Amino acid sequence: MGKIYHFKKEILRLLANHAIGNGLRISLLKASGVIVGKKVFTNQGLTIVDNGNKGMVIIEDYVTFAPNVTLITKSAPGHIHPSLTKEDLPLKEEKIRIREGTWIGTNVTILPGVTVGKCCLIGAGSVVTKNIPDYTVVAGVPAKEIRKLK
Repeated sequence: MGKIYHFKKEILRLLANHAIGNGLRISLLKASGVIVGKKVFTNQGLTIVDNGNKGMVIIEDYVTFAPNVTLITKSAPGHIHPSLTKEDLPLKEEKIRIREGTWIGTNVTILPGVTVGKCCLIGAGSVVTKNIPDYTVVAGVPAKEIRKLK
């Protein structure tokens, strides 16, 4: 895709991050390629770091985001030191899927390739590095299971 297309996506994401009102944030996220279900609530500061391609982030129905959540679908340095090659670095670019009914606490970061199961709770400040099974409460850095909800 062209540079103008990606620039447009970045502008839409930036606007979504600072938009007042959930409806406007959702509309801007959808326009920027994020797949968003019904009854999703996004708070201020939702940041999505991806390549701008549609479907890299999938948010199902009834998901709630507390303030300042970050979703990262790719990890790559801006510049590689001359003594290293791309093969030396753990580069990763994978989708993130957040299943229905999940609540994500303040300042949570979700890393590439993670699927968060149905009706999960993620404690504030957590860094999610692995998939979370359905109906699970997790917290910590890295996020670990605290208990099951069912």
